[in-house]
Amino acid sequence: MLRSSLLLLLIVAVLSPALGCDWLRGYRDLRNRTVVLIQTMGGPMAVQDPTDYFPYNLYRQVHSRGVQVQLWFIRENLQHIHDLYHRSNCSSAWNQQKRMEFMQSVERQIQELSSCLKEPDVAKERRILAKQLRRFYRKLRRQSLEPSGSVGSHQPGSDPGSNPGSDSGSAGCELLRKVTLTHLNRIDFLRNHAYQRAGSPGPKR
Repeated sequence: MLRSSLLLLLIVAVLSPALGCDWLRGYRDLRNRTVVLIQTMGGPMAVQDPTDYFPYNLYRQVHSRGVQVQLWFIRENLQHIHDLYHRSNCSSAWNQQKRMEFMQSVERQIQELSSCLKEPDVAKERRILAKQLRRFYRKLRRQSLEPSGSVGSHQPGSDPGSNPGSDSGSAGCELLRKVTLTHLNRIDFLRNHAYQRAGSPGPKR
């Protein structure tokens, strides 16, 4: 009996941050608004398959990890996305008002997720996953934010997005938008999975 009680207390201690996570239990309108903004920010999205620029294997790995790791992984993806849009030069391809609203929406979610995390709990797994994520986003940045105006023409030694006076080109901008939408859809799927694992339903926001 004592052993069962101790085990129950341990489980509650591990899950309690996730159970009290407002982002995990609610904010559906905010998440939906983020998707709508990325869909309507520009014109028709690139038809190019985003597979080369999307970490499908990392999402599959994280799907079987603990809730805290999943929440951390979601936050890291949103932070990378926010950074890309902050340094993007897509003024001719995107509605800039919607771009700013999109960034604000993503930033709000990052803040909410940060309040849900117990950083030491994910420190070991974070190092490996963070390195792999950076590699994917570095590749996406090179292909989408270069100032040359076309995907795939990055010049060696140049820093994509480093020239604020140059437009990144519609092909690169729309590739970034399509990959972002894929991330948002997979993040929502991962959130649903984490929510089911965390248990206890709460009020929607």
